[in-house]
Amino acid sequence: MLLGFSTTLLLRPIGSALFGHYGDKLGRRNTLLMTLSGLGASSALSAALPTYGQVGLLAFGLYVTLRGAVGLFAGGEYAAGHPFAMEQVTPKWRGTFAGWVQSGWPLGSGLAGTVILLFERWLGPGMYAVGWRYVFLTGLIPVALGLAVRLAMRDTPLFQELKKIGKVERTPFFNLFKPPTLWNFLQVLLVTTGAAINSYAILMAMLNLIPAAAKAPAEMMALLLLIYGWVGLPLDIISGTLTDFAGRRRLFIYTSIIYGILTIPILYEYSIGFIHGIVNYVYLGLILMMLSDCLMWGSMPAYLTERFPTGRRASGVGFGYSAGLIIPAFTSYYIYYLHTTLSAIEGPIPWLTTAIYFIIGFILFGIGAYLGPETRNIDLREIK
Repeated sequence: MLLGFSTTLLLRPIGSALFGHYGDKLGRRNTLLMTLSGLGASSALSAALPTYGQVGLLAFGLYVTLRGAVGLFAGGEYAAGHPFAMEQVTPKWRGTFAGWVQSGWPLGSGLAGTVILLFERWLGPGMYAVGWRYVFLTGLIPVALGLAVRLAMRDTPLFQELKKIGKVERTPFFNLFKPPTLWNFLQVLLVTTGAAINSYAILMAMLNLIPAAAKAPAEMMALLLLIYGWVGLPLDIISGTLTDFAGRRRLFIYTSIIYGILTIPILYEYSIGFIHGIVNYVYLGLILMMLSDCLMWGSMPAYLTERFPTGRRASGVGFGYSAGLIIPAFTSYYIYYLHTTLSAIEGPIPWLTTAIYFIIGFILFGIGAYLGPETRNIDLREIK
């Protein structure tokens, strides 16, 4: 399971490089049609996977292959999707709209948690025999809606202008690695790596490893995923809106400093909730760390779009985001091995290990934000 999850994350940069390149060559809209179709096909095929009892190790190989395909197309979604949205928004409210775009992540998590809970209550033990296949098939619903919307839309005015004057770059992805864009990319990579460490510390540790170590029931873990989604949705929108007034860079730096100080007591309180069965402590700890995640990611679609010129923006946004997932892809392994060192201090629940991992992410994120400029209200046409 963990290998499949890591494969998904590791394939995202390749997907961003490939589809980001085409997003800058063929247009954002056409690329998005390809990536969403690929995600739909991967989801449908996952529902048809054979079991280990039917085909042996081949089942595991097919599972990892499909998870890799999901990562490939998801990387392409980010590469073309965020520029597609942000290039059509007025600069004054770009952060707010970024929050709405980014809220799709917690919305998906909330819907996933809701669907899993409904199927578990409907099928009971049958959920693990056949119900999981139905869960994968429900992923086709948003794919169909997304394709209908995208087919009805045109490409962004900025890309159409670029195409009209013949300024579409021949090798947009490789041009990312030429100064001065290279320096922008490296700074963005620090920001996205720090933010991704934060996200996967929540997803892998707070929603999985810590509850599992505390022997929390499966329904409790699904409920935490549901909370993560439905509470995170408005927080992303609020966070994105804040940056339209306070600025992206300032909010990023303040978030890093404040949470760098508060993370250890928050994670301790979270673990106490599991140890003593105080569910309100669990919910509060999760929501507080979710707030940090939303403060980092709420305006990220706008921030990344504002760091790259139009001719290589899909490549820069996509690869800048997805390359930041490479180190966090192995979050579970880092926490497992660090926990073996700290278990004498923290006991069976890796709360301190997780807190330290969070703090590393805040340090990287804060340094990256400090090294970059303020991008609020910038004209996307003027970025060189």
